Amino acid sequence: MDRGGKRTKSLLRAWTGLCIGLYGAHVTYLKWYDWDYTYNMAANVVVGVTQNFMWSWFSFEKYRKSGRYWAMWPGLVLAWIILAMSLELLDFPPWLGCLDAHSLWHLGTVGPTMIWYK
Repeated sequence: MDRGGKRTKSLLRAWTGLCIGLYGAHVTYLKWYDWDYTYNMAANVVVGVTQNFMWSWFSFEKYRKSGRYWAMWPGLVLAWIILAMSLELLDFPPWLGCLDAHSLWHLGTVGPTMIWYK
């Protein structure tokens, strides 16, 4: 294995370890110290934004290298997810007593899920 391959493998292992450690600390804090809804939401937003950034970067790089339009699909699906996520974050009172931001957020996640797992 060349030197670049070892460096990439080490970086991936470090990233995996960091993610596992942060997740473990997050669950431990919520389970045994304090169930803090605001902290939990903030942590989930940070993880979601980080994931969306990484998938967008991956999609852009694949498109840049291949020049094929299909390589942009993950980035376009993420844009849809970000728009749907804004409904969850920018909550508003129910319209007509039954249609609120949370229900629209769930509706907004159906399309990307179908595309992502197709």
